[in-house]
Amino acid sequence: MKAIRSTGSTQPNRPRNGVRSPAWTVVRAYGLTPRRVRPLASAYRAAAATLVVTDRIPVVVKAYGRSPERLEALARRMQHLQEGGYSHLPTWLRTTSGARYVTWNGRLYYVTRYVDGYPLRGQPDALWKLGQALGRLHRFPWGRAFPVSADHAAYRPMPDMRRQLAAFRDALQRAAARRGRVFAWLRQHGPDFLEMAEQSLRFLGDREAQRVLSRGARCLTWLHGDVTRPNVRVARAGEIVLLDWENMKPGLPWRELARALNNTCDFQPDAISALLRGYQSEVKLDDGERRLVAGFALWPLEVMRFATAVTSAPGATERPSSSLRAPEFHTIEESAARRLALARYLATWADGDAAEDHFRAADWKE
Repeated sequence: MKAIRSTGSTQPNRPRNGVRSPAWTVVRAYGLTPRRVRPLASAYRAAAATLVVTDRIPVVVKAYGRSPERLEALARRMQHLQEGGYSHLPTWLRTTSGARYVTWNGRLYYVTRYVDGYPLRGQPDALWKLGQALGRLHRFPWGRAFPVSADHAAYRPMPDMRRQLAAFRDALQRAAARRGRVFAWLRQHGPDFLEMAEQSLRFLGDREAQRVLSRGARCLTWLHGDVTRPNVRVARAGEIVLLDWENMKPGLPWRELARALNNTCDFQPDAISALLRGYQSEVKLDDGERRLVAGFALWPLEVMRFATAVTSAPGATERPSSSLRAPEFHTIEESAARRLALARYLATWADGDAAEDHFRAADWKE
């Protein structure tokens, strides 16, 4: 085993046996003595990070799979946010020698202070605060050290979306002659989601929305990059903390707001209204920006990808679709009515209805 390394730091002790988590050794470079460790889950992995209870404070150790240069850039960006007063992120710790990360057995690790609290569960008050935290991030100044990266694909999203829509239409045509519950569901509900996708493009293609996108790279702000429920922590004092900033990058703020609505609100009206009101307490959205949020939020990407996958699967023509057992089908089927109702709500919200902040389920359910 290679010894742990951090620039200018003293070599910490190696683990006593080969089965201990690397986190057990990593924290010693930070002057901490580990007591207990346990894995922490994310939306995608059962053990995305490791909680380490030490002799002083609980910390989170995270392995980083990209280059040291990218990790340094991420650390500088988070430092830029913290020094500018942005409080909705965990404290990034430095080693005893001042390094931002360590290397152990050829892998990079960084350590942040553990946020004592509880996960986001869809509470309207917490979602209002999440919207506020996201709004504060999106209006945060770039800083001289972080020039705008003019990624044309970021603020010209419609060509790629039109290709996805064409693939969805082809998938619905393939589903028309096939047997099984999945294909029957696509025949019944596919046209509704097709209309939802077309409405999304109408919002994005609206003159006011295009006026906003015509600003080019000036549209871009800092994005967290992965606002999902497991990445939102409600601290004991009630403060919202966003976890896992590894996907932080410049991008369109309205697209991230739309994804946050879909990823955290479970398509529930009170939750969506709360998050939008919290966001607008920090960032006032004009007509074009509202249409961009609505357009991105309505885009039924999960349904479109699912339809394309199951209708293109080997043997899908010959066998009943019930045997495909697509793991995401239950989630899509269960949430379909709420997803479609979302279109009615956002259409009203995007048009700036005066009663937008007081919608309840009865206002937009059929």
